[in-house]
Amino acid sequence: NRSLVVELALALFAAAFGVTLLSVAQGIVSIRFSVSSNVKAQLAIFCHVVSLRVPFFQKFSSGDLLDRIMAVSEVSEEFNSTTIRTLLTGLTTSLNLGLLFYYNAKLALIALLLGLMVLGVTVIGTISIHKHYRLLMKLAGEFSGFVFEIANAVGKIRIAGAQRRVFTLWMRRYTQQVSLMLRAQRTEDYIDTLNYSVPLMGSVLIYAAGAQLFAQGGLSGDGLTLGIFLAFNTAMATFLIGLTSMSNTVMELLDMFAKFKRIKPLIEAEKESSEGSVDPGVLEGGIRLSGIQFRYQQDGPMILTDIDLEFEPGKFFALVGPSGCGKSTIFRLL
Repeated sequence: NRSLVVELALALFAAAFGVTLLSVAQGIVSIRFSVSSNVKAQLAIFCHVVSLRVPFFQKFSSGDLLDRIMAVSEVSEEFNSTTIRTLLTGLTTSLNLGLLFYYNAKLALIALLLGLMVLGVTVIGTISIHKHYRLLMKLAGEFSGFVFEIANAVGKIRIAGAQRRVFTLWMRRYTQQVSLMLRAQRTEDYIDTLNYSVPLMGSVLIYAAGAQLFAQGGLSGDGLTLGIFLAFNTAMATFLIGLTSMSNTVMELLDMFAKFKRIKPLIEAEKESSEGSVDPGVLEGGIRLSGIQFRYQQDGPMILTDIDLEFEPGKFFALVGPSGCGKSTIFRLL
């Protein structure tokens, strides 16, 4: 029947075309949302960082601070892609699980037990990986700061003839970082191996259970025909693949959480001026210091004592004095 074959071919073509359009639309929405949120996150963190108090920047090296700032973009990208994929995968997985119990409850329990095994192993493995990730992020930030300092001091290092000592320090830190990375990757590979082998294990167990039901005549008794059994096997494979994909997403979320903890000090740092500050209006340039006293710490020595200075608008002034008298401190206060 050629007409029926043509109709079936057109139906399959229409279905494939619809799936393609859906995938394209999903990709466009995902890219637009990811780029928009990433730009907003970068603008927000840079505006926040430039408004922080000066003592905050003394806590981190330049490379470490840059690594923390750039982690905002990485967290934003990972969160967007992971969230969308998790929602779609979770929806597909839940639908297939219901379909399995609709086909046959006994066989569905086997698939459910396999899924719980995947989740259990993933949870145990991710706890171990999370510890490695946290320490790895810390070492990576310190390593970035160390490399940045080396790059800025190349001339001094060559003059002092300290190339070998600097290389030894670099190699020691790099080796420590790579060793920790390998341990985390080894655990992650074990989990990935299990996740990739579970669908095959599930098919073997389901076919073994199905063969036993065939031998006992249980298939027809339970109302499960050969066609339904094959459909059940397909739905189970989709369920297990979706579940393993969700478990892999959990490991990606751990990496994201580790990066977020490095960003947290930037977010919680106190700004130079609070939101309740009053707008001073247009500044004309006149500055006056009266009876200024200052120390860097509450129990530290007094750096400035009863300083009275007045700078008139439109004039140039110079702060002069011996080293350690407080010139830089006055400039920072201004």
